Amino acid sequence: MKRLLFLILLINFRQGIGQTYVLIPDVNFVSFLQAFIPTAMNGNSLNITHTLVTTTQVLNCNSANISDLSGIQYFTSLQDLTCSFNYLTTLPTLPNSLLNLYCNNNSITSLPTLPNSLQLLGCNINSLTNLPQLPNSLTTLNCSTNSITSLPSLPNSLQSLICYINPLSGIPILPNSLLLLECRYCSLTSLPALPNSITTLYCSYNSLNALPSLPNSLQTLNCDNNNIVCFPIFPNALITAFISINPFNCLPNYVLPAMNNYTTVPICAPGNTNGCTFVTGIKAIGMENYHANIFPNPTKGQLVIETSDTDDKSIQIFDLNGQHVFRQMISDNSNIDLSNLNEGVYNLTIKTVDKITNKKLVIVH
Repeated sequence: MKRLLFLILLINFRQGIGQTYVLIPDVNFVSFLQAFIPTAMNGNSLNITHTLVTTTQVLNCNSANISDLSGIQYFTSLQDLTCSFNYLTTLPTLPNSLLNLYCNNNSITSLPTLPNSLQLLGCNINSLTNLPQLPNSLTTLNCSTNSITSLPSLPNSLQSLICYINPLSGIPILPNSLLLLECRYCSLTSLPALPNSITTLYCSYNSLNALPSLPNSLQTLNCDNNNIVCFPIFPNALITAFISINPFNCLPNYVLPAMNNYTTVPICAPGNTNGCTFVTGIKAIGMENYHANIFPNPTKGQLVIETSDTDDKSIQIFDLNGQHVFRQMISDNSNIDLSNLNEGVYNLTIKTVDKITNKKLVIVH
């Protein structure tokens, strides 16, 4: 019997060699780990040398009623951590291997130093008043719906900045890599210069009096519910534009079909109450002395366009749904073949470098 007891103790001793256990203080995190990696747990203690701890790359403990994630720092290979919809107020030191962190929908008041490897940070819907220094590797930041008054310097790698519903005093210099800026409901009075890379800008429900120059890359613009009197030139790449509920009564140019809802607004020229010619940096496009005829109208497919100048012109046609159906460049008065278009009513736009006119076109067969 003594020999058997000795052998059992010897086996247990050898099994314990090299194992290190740490206490996990949160009972709900203990329950999660017992279900997730049961062989690495001994009661409420975690074997931090266990293979499942040192090699786990993805950990999702959403909606687990956790208040304290202490112990997560021992998952030294962790790349994706999702701990949303819990009761966290802080986070412990994070693994240096971490690439993606989703900690939204908690009550977090401050974040720890972020790993240099981090590429995505989703910390929206918390109680943050500031952010730590952002790592140079970060490409996506969503810090919306917090109480953040200022943002740290933005890394050059950042592509998406989503910071709506924060009392921001301003936005720092935007990196040249940025594709998306969403800063709705932030009480902003101005925006920084927009990089040439940006494709999407949401800045509605602020206190903006003007917009910076809009890059040629911009495809989506939503800036309604501000105090904008005059707009900069709208880029030709624009696909969607929402500019209503601003005190403007003229526009520098139209881009169709993105701005079909605004084509009844006059083009900026001297004499408008908010004439763009009186605002520095906004180019006025005058419609005076520009004349264009199209005939026959209705047409069975052959259209003649006569204009008052010899500048190169872009002819664009849109159906009543705003869909682009035809485009052609002309250098002088021209005959246009529209026989491939279906019967119906269309909007025709004739545009030069600094002039634009719109016509209603009817095609019958």
